[in-house]
Amino acid sequence: QGQISAEINSYLASDVERLGDRKEKGRKPKEVAKATLNFGLPVLESEITLIENERLYFRGVNALEIARTHSVEAAAAHLWQCDISAFDRSAPTSHGYLSAVMDNFRQRRAEETLLTLFTLASDDAGTALWQTSQQRLAEGSIDLVRILAGCLLGTEPNAKPLHQQCADVWGIDSRGADLIRRALVLCADHELNASSFTARCVVSTGASLRAGIVGGLAALTGGRHGATTARGEALWDEVVGDE
Repeated sequence: QGQISAEINSYLASDVERLGDRKEKGRKPKEVAKATLNFGLPVLESEITLIENERLYFRGVNALEIARTHSVEAAAAHLWQCDISAFDRSAPTSHGYLSAVMDNFRQRRAEETLLTLFTLASDDAGTALWQTSQQRLAEGSIDLVRILAGCLLGTEPNAKPLHQQCADVWGIDSRGADLIRRALVLCADHELNASSFTARCVVSTGASLRAGIVGGLAALTGGRHGATTARGEALWDEVVGDE
């Protein structure tokens, strides 16, 4: 009988550590629960987004390529699997009292006002659970996006491309508008932060897409989330005021 020999294999230290971490958490369910939402770990399956070889794909298409050549509306149509012609519809008409409410909130930050304004300006009909028409669901989603944009920008909902609406209100030139367009496309399927995760949880119960947005906007008001920006801005205002 010949000598027994062992094949020597080389392993990356990071792979060994990852395997040990996985085994350790397998013995401690509480540790799994605590680590579920750690940044960088994939925690939800998605048919929309793929991250592979350091590239981001939206439904099989490189997100960078979409951002280079397509509008936010075209990106949405691709993600929602609807025809881009759905965006040809007129913008929804806002309630008459909304302008007065907007004027009252004009000097306040968006994360403080969006929840109230959007709740007043929108309704559930187009994206409710009973809405089985895919065309109607797409149209309802488009209306919600345009209403939300109007609430953010302090304008009546309109059918202009979303990036152009932002540029017009913020006084930004065409080059800046194109950068806004690219940024919005790349954020089309958002990271799993507190507000987007809340929105997903709400919709997963069978609630309307509008209800999901309301839930996400509510989370955005939190002092450990969107309101942190307001606190930072207030600090800068205080520093400038002391000079």
